Order: sequence, then structure tokens, then C-alpha cells
Amino acid sequence: MLPHSKATQASIDVAVLLAQAEANESTSSTITTAFPMATTPVLPTDLLHLLCIELAEQLEVGALFNCAVSSKVFAAAGALSNLYKICSSSSVSGGDHETFPMHVQELLVQKWSILWRSILLSSLGKTMYPYCRYLRVLDLRNLNFLLEDEKFRGKIAKNFFSGGLARFDMKMDTPFSAKGPRRPRLNVRGILLAVGDAITQQAPMLEVLTEPVMPGLDVFSSALLDWPLRLENLQFLQLGDGKALADDRIQESLVSCCPHLNKLEIYQWMNDDSSDQHLARFLLRMKPNTLEFFQNESECGIGLETCKAFAHHATSLVTLHLAISDMGLQGLGELQPCTAIESLTLTDLKPPTDLKATQNDVFSGMVAWLTSLHAIRDITLSNFISAPALLTPVLEKTDIALDYLQINASENSLYMVKDNQDFHRAIGRQSNLTSLLLKADADGAFGDDVETLCNCICGLEGLKRLSLTRITEYFSDNQIARLSEHLPSLEELLIDGYGITDLSLERLSGLPYLKSLGFSGLTQFSLNGLLDFVEKLTAGNEGLVLSVDRAQINDKLSDAEQEIVREAIVAKVNGRFEYTLVRDPDISDFEASDSD
Repeated sequence: MLPHSKATQASIDVAVLLAQAEANESTSSTITTAFPMATTPVLPTDLLHLLCIELAEQLEVGALFNCAVSSKVFAAAGALSNLYKICSSSSVSGGDHETFPMHVQELLVQKWSILWRSILLSSLGKTMYPYCRYLRVLDLRNLNFLLEDEKFRGKIAKNFFSGGLARFDMKMDTPFSAKGPRRPRLNVRGILLAVGDAITQQAPMLEVLTEPVMPGLDVFSSALLDWPLRLENLQFLQLGDGKALADDRIQESLVSCCPHLNKLEIYQWMNDDSSDQHLARFLLRMKPNTLEFFQNESECGIGLETCKAFAHHATSLVTLHLAISDMGLQGLGELQPCTAIESLTLTDLKPPTDLKATQNDVFSGMVAWLTSLHAIRDITLSNFISAPALLTPVLEKTDIALDYLQINASENSLYMVKDNQDFHRAIGRQSNLTSLLLKADADGAFGDDVETLCNCICGLEGLKRLSLTRITEYFSDNQIARLSEHLPSLEELLIDGYGITDLSLERLSGLPYLKSLGFSGLTQFSLNGLLDFVEKLTAGNEGLVLSVDRAQINDKLSDAEQEIVREAIVAKVNGRFEYTLVRDPDISDFEASDSD
């Protein structure tokens, strides 16, 4: 996945360039005149292919476009396909857009609509090159974002549906209001189905198909009755709503027509008491040991049957991201055959559930399973109050070497720092960790608890990303200084604490690769301390974001002082400074605590 800002700009550039190539919908003669075609490539095709891959990795969009129009051989050798790989890495709904002035946002949406228009026109045979044939990803979620964007309406929509795309301009009636009839709305579901139908007929190389996440749209329950016949190369199916898999015809079609399907993602599957059985049946219908990736984002009714069915793919399943509730928790003990997993995320959707105290058989089965995952590199547990007890035996195993560990929780599911020194010591044994994200309740944690935690983290010298939320509420300048001394590779640091002063800034300024620094605890930074920190930054800190989330009132910076820091960090490393007080200065401590 490309960084969002770069991917967005790359997509915009592609849209503009392809729009030039789409200037004449009925013939390519004018384009051929503008861009004369070379008859013979200078380099062998395999070298051209490698060159295109390299250009795409460097986001050299203009160069790829020139390659594509210079020769049909060059275009087919990878110029166009790599252009579209870049395009699929961005989204019109990206958060970065909202920070731009309105006229810039409108321009971005206009250019993005041009790209989609070019793709759709190519499916109708009205562009210079058959862009559709090079597509690997059909992201209808992305198109839905475009159609639902307020800035798409009016002039941009009129241009989008003009000419050869008029048939896709579907409207739906809206109820009368007190002021009379309302303007018809786009029939988004109808448009998505029609666009998807047109593109899938002309895109034989599609590998990824994505359904919008929007209540009521339910696009794939209709589309997947026919589309799988055209999707022989489909590898990754992303469902906004899992109800499509409740249809036995769709299950059979996917299994028989999409032999390379090995990744499945479901956002949600609501209001279906049989979803667990339907999903389990689909997993068992697939060829054994073909599923490599499974993820669900929210409630899907996953329970005992689905967990048992994962064993059908015991040696192939390497990525498992499960969001489960009561019945799913009971099924976790059935995952023991799945020992090839490398990336595991488990989320309890209805916390808190103390498995060790209330479901010891499930707890014991999970520990046995987790300690058997010798290839595991990435573990995330969310809302598991038993996380320390589950993971301590795993972290203590010498044949398990994690790269990434995250313990996240809602307020009622935080584990207690003071009760889990053994867990923190076990974390300290995972010397290969590069990312560590912990959230826990620090209440009652003093002395040995704080020192044990700090010492264990200091031993992880390869850390690049460290996020310590709530867990370090009792950290002071002393602990932060030790972290900065022992973790020279840090690129991202988010830390809590109390009474944090300029001393911490002074020590952290020596981290040569730091790109993101956030303080979520109480801070007492002065203007001079912040400016000294900025002054010591080097080229390795280019683009650094410095966030102060809870500055104390008595040491607050004035608006003018904040602006001085912002200007300094932009001038030094083209960075950003964010500053928030712990509370509104016009509200007393008593009033603030009373409102809480």
C-alpha cells in the first residue's frame, strides 16, 4: 500500500494523463498523431517489464504514461498495468482531502472522476488502450465514495455521465417535501451494478474485488450470481456485507469459477442467525488448504462452526483477523489445528470477558494453540482482559520471535499494570520486536511496576514504533530519558506520563530517525524547550509530526508562541506541530472534574 498522500497525487496525475488519451472517444487517430507509436522497442520485453515495475515503485507516473503511449509493446509490457496498480492504492474519500481548501477538494474529486470515466469508457471500447484488460483491482467501494461525495454532484457528475456513459446516469425518485418535489438522487446501487457488470466483462485479469460498506446497498448478493464466471483469476474477495455467502448458488459459483480465491474479508454480517453455518459451509466447500487470509471487521456471527471450518485450511492459513463475540469466543479453542499462522488479530466485540476466570477450558485451549504457532510474527489482541495470561507463555518461548505486538482495549477491558510484571518481562525477551503498542490501566502502579516495565522496553533496542497509552501514566522525564537512550532506531513514539518537561524533549531530540512524536500525558513544555528540540532535528527527521495533547494550563503557550513553533518545524524539517491544552483555560479544575 502506498502512503496515502503520494498515492492520491499519483492517482490524480494518472487521471489527468489518461484523460488526454481519452480525448476522442470514438477513435484514437488524433492520439496516434499526438503520440507517434514506435514500431520496435529499444529493449527486450522482459527488461521493459522490470523498468515499468521500478518506475511504479518510484511513483514516476509521467514516465510510465510516456512509456505507454510510445509503443504498444511498451504499454503491454507493464506500463499500463503498473499505472493501475498505483491508482488502486488511493481513495477519493481520503482524510487528507478534508484539510485542503474547498476548491482544491473539488479539483481532486474532478480528476478522480476522470480516471473512473476513462476506465469505464475502456470497458466500452472507446479509449486508445483497453485499460480494463490491465486492471488487477476493481474497488467498487472506492467508486461508491466518489458517487456519494457532495463535491461530485452538479458539474462533475454531468461531465462524468456525458457522451458514451449516459446509460449509467441512473436516478431514483425522492419523496416530496413541504417545498415541493426534491431533486432526484443517484441510484448508487444501480450504477455500481452496471459499472461492475461492464468492467468485469472486459477485465479478465482481475485479482481483487471489493464491495462497498454501506447499509442497504448489498451489491454482491446480486452481482455474484453472474460475475464469478468472468473472474477466473480472482484471489481476494472483500465483502461489505457477508449475506451474499448465504446464497448457495453464489457459494457454488465462487468455488467452481474462481480456483485461485485464497483471501476473504467480510466487513459485517448482520441479522442472520445462520451466518456461522453459512460461512463454515463455504470454507469447507473450498479446496482444502487454499485459504491464506481471512478477516472480518465487525459482527458476523462467527462461532463454533466457522472456527472448526478453519481447520480445513490448517496448513495454508497464515493471516487470521477475527472479530468475535460470545459464540466466537467459545470457538477459539477449536483453532488448534491452524499452526501455520504468521499474523493474528483477535477482537472481543462484547467485552469484558475474563476467559481465564470464566471459561478456563477455552483459555487452556487458546494457550495451547498460541504456543504452537512457531511461525507467528504479528499478534494483536483487542478487548481481551486476559491478554497477559494468554500471551506470557507465548512470549517466553525461545522459538517464537515476534516482530509486532499490540494489546488494545476499551476502558472496561484494560489489563492492570500492577498485576503483570511477569508479562512485561516476557515482552522484554522478544528482542526481534520492531513495533510495540500497549494500552493498560496504570492505577496503583508504582515503584517496581514502573521500573520493570521501563527496563523491559529498554531492552528492545530494535524498536521502531512504540505506543504506550495509559500504561505509562506514571512515567516521568527519567523514564523517557532512558527510553531515548536505549531505543536509537525509534521512528514513532506515543507516550503518556506526568509532569513531562523540556528535559524529555532534549533527550528525544537525539533520535536520528524519529518521524512522529506524541505526548498524551501532562506536559510542561516551554517555548525555548520546543524551539531547541526543533533546532536539533536533522535530515533523518524530515516530515516529523510533534503532537502535544495535554499541555498544562499554567505552562501553556500563547497562540503566537504556538505559531512560532509551527513555523520553525516547517522550516527545519517540513514538519507539523499540534498543540492542545488539558482543558479549556476558562473552565476551573473543579468545573472540569464535575463535568467528567
